[in-house]
Amino acid sequence: MKNRTKVDSIQKPKPQGSRLNGFTLVELLVAMAIFGAVLVTFVVIYISQSKTFKSEKAEADLQNEARPALEKISETTKGAVITVGPAAIPEAPSLGPDTDTLILRVPSINSNGAVLYQASGAILYFDHIIFDISGGNITQYVYPDPSGQSSRTQSQTAILKNVKAGSSFVYYPINPPSDWTQVTSVGINLTLQKTAGGKTVSVNISQTAKLRNK
Repeated sequence: MKNRTKVDSIQKPKPQGSRLNGFTLVELLVAMAIFGAVLVTFVVIYISQSKTFKSEKAEADLQNEARPALEKISETTKGAVITVGPAAIPEAPSLGPDTDTLILRVPSINSNGAVLYQASGAILYFDHIIFDISGGNITQYVYPDPSGQSSRTQSQTAILKNVKAGSSFVYYPINPPSDWTQVTSVGINLTLQKTAGGKTVSVNISQTAKLRNK
């Protein structure tokens, strides 16, 4: 029997630099480029959505901030007997034009919040409440009746900020009024503005309130 010579197989060496764990260098570069493009797209979408979210939140915040102030102005107007000009309150601060300032004459109240009436049913005393738009704020000033019978005390309070120039009070039926006693209702037109998410967000709010017994 002839002897057979066993020949060990000789493996050829793998080319160096052409493959890395089964991927060629070109394939690896293409994969990295695709991944980079997807990542950039994701980041762009995320930033855009983040800005949109911040803008929408800022808009909602402005509306929430305005609601209590708007209700205060509206309810005070509904309880007022007339509007008056700045001359009616000599102790009041220097005020802007009529469109920026609302001066209301309201019945004085006791410690229980009830209106002070005479025995005849007539109102005894009157306080003055001012809402003034200036410097990006709405400020409320309270001037109680000089008699000292009102439970209200003199005060100055900022009730709303972020108020854009151009916000105003409108008087009906004639604006500006030629006779303050003829004003029957007041329009409150506010524009609030703030910066969020790299952009300026504005909210327009309007409401009309009718004076007491008008």
